[in-house]
Amino acid sequence: MAGNPHDLRVGMRALDRGFIRAGDLQKAIVEHTHRLVETGPAGPSFDFFLLSRGYLTAAQLAEVVSEDSTPAASQDRPLAPAPARPFGSFGKYSLLRELGRGCMGEVVEAIDQESGRRVAIKRPFFRKGRAITPADEERFLREARMVTALSRHPHLVEIYDFGKIEGQCYIAMEVVDGRPMSEWRKTASLREELDVILEIAQAVDHAHGHGIIHRDLKPSNVIIRTNGHAVVTDFGLAKAQGPGREVSLTPFGMIIGSPAYMSPEQARCLKTVDRRTDVYSLGVMLYEALTGRRPFEGRSAVEVLLRMMQDPVRRPSEIMRAGLNPVLYQKIETLCLRALQKDPQDRTPSAGVLREELRRALDGAQGDPRPYSAAG
Repeated sequence: MAGNPHDLRVGMRALDRGFIRAGDLQKAIVEHTHRLVETGPAGPSFDFFLLSRGYLTAAQLAEVVSEDSTPAASQDRPLAPAPARPFGSFGKYSLLRELGRGCMGEVVEAIDQESGRRVAIKRPFFRKGRAITPADEERFLREARMVTALSRHPHLVEIYDFGKIEGQCYIAMEVVDGRPMSEWRKTASLREELDVILEIAQAVDHAHGHGIIHRDLKPSNVIIRTNGHAVVTDFGLAKAQGPGREVSLTPFGMIIGSPAYMSPEQARCLKTVDRRTDVYSLGVMLYEALTGRRPFEGRSAVEVLLRMMQDPVRRPSEIMRAGLNPVLYQKIETLCLRALQKDPQDRTPSAGVLREELRRALDGAQGDPRPYSAAG
């Protein structure tokens, strides 16, 4: 945000170099502050606000930001712990700041110096000193090929480029300004959350139509844009199906995914996992919208998986929030329980069918549900 020392330093360096006038810098700080009041801390960084509003060109921003790659300056950055890399150039990309880090990779905000486009660079690494193998690299790049093959969709993250630079794999993708659904839903109304699930189901159905199964659908892998629309991200565990396309990003026999959102067949590592595993995950997200909690919880991943495979699902109406529209709730509860059937044969057959049934339920309901705060 504008008050961050790193952001102000970039602005002052741009001022010193004559890239921006003092009055324009002050105006930009005020505009950016107002923007963050609307979007919260997940809004655009001040660096890119200067770029997007035309206060600085891509070349000017890259020049002033590159000075922050020194050790002293990097101490002010909100970067995650090691293994951190010095920020500077990566091929044609100017790396600016870290956006996120997982157990197998990092995502860095950058500028494509050729097009001036803002991008997110995803790069793999492994903790505990494990080296990346050619098989790891192939699985990483397969994610990019899968998502690129989907063609553009308003609710799927867009891939701009992928390959290797200086021997390191990367994926350059769209930067989605917004908040993870896991955070956004805490202040959303039930109707707003259901509308977002409609968009997620539409994106998943589109992926299924291209033979791609996500296999890791969960609120933290969905970003809600500042305009309230959803974008499904992270196809790192995706699987392609179809003639000659039975490929997965993970070796067979490895339990992959998030236990709380994983289907029983996926937890058992069955080769027969198909698009209905994503339907189950959508059912879990629908259950959360209705109750504020997941259908199966436990003190460990193993406990969650055992309960999911053995215990019946408790009806959402038994733990529903007070004051919700009972007619709408009953219809959606039926859809939710069908999506959560343990046997895929009994489950809603596709994300498209689930979306259509949910849309009809919402269109036919009288009144609008009241807001609620999701359980933490």
